[in-house]
Amino acid sequence: MTASSRYPDAAAESRTIADGADPNGAEPEVRLVSSDEPDRAHPALSPDAVAGREFATARKGYDRAEVRAFLTTVAAELAAVFERISELERLAARTAMTAGDAEPANAEALLEAIAADAWRDQVLADLDRRRRELNSEVMRLRAGRDRLRADLVEVADELADQSRRLDGSLQAARSAGDLAEQKVTSESPRSAEEWRAELEAARLAGFATVGAASTAAAEPRSPEDAHEPSAADPDVGATMPDGDVGEALEVGELFARLRAERSGAPLGADRARADS
Repeated sequence: MTASSRYPDAAAESRTIADGADPNGAEPEVRLVSSDEPDRAHPALSPDAVAGREFATARKGYDRAEVRAFLTTVAAELAAVFERISELERLAARTAMTAGDAEPANAEALLEAIAADAWRDQVLADLDRRRRELNSEVMRLRAGRDRLRADLVEVADELADQSRRLDGSLQAARSAGDLAEQKVTSESPRSAEEWRAELEAARLAGFATVGAASTAAAEPRSPEDAHEPSAADPDVGATMPDGDVGEALEVGELFARLRAERSGAPLGADRARADS
């Protein structure tokens, strides 16, 4: 229960006094007090002033005990209000001091935060650019890998084709060699005149004689050896002169070379067959 509910008449009187009106009916005194400077003649209302306030006794008035009780209550409330005001002023001063000290630190922290944000944005931009470059490099390497694979497949196919061609050529060469060998084996021995005719035809065609047989045939022989059989050729009869034997050997060498060039067989093998 507040003082106004306990003392309704005292509350009405306090409102009248607060409004500046005299409870006895006199005109209130009007004073102009500046809000900037306090009035020294009339200081602000304090709890002690309220509690010690004295009033004049009138014929028709209020109970002085009730008025005194009300004023005591008002003084207590004013004391609590002033204490709260003082506490708030101290808190405001302390807050202002703390804010003044923290303002430079806050400004520095704000600058650092701004710089950190800018650096982070720069790093993110660099990472994004590097990522795009790496993606482009990966795509280029993949395209190169695909081209290499295609080239390898093409080269493998070409090698397989060449291998098949070489196998066919080898088989053809072997068949030609076998046919030539069969032909040489089946042919009857030729006379010196036939060898001489073939040699002349080869010379007219532009072929030159090579080999040891031509060299041996070109060597001069003594007149005594001209009419004797050759010791190295026991199969040659005495009726064939040495000149005919040399020409026959030269013609055999030439045709052995021709068969070797035509069939692709080694010259030594045909030469051995021709000598035999």
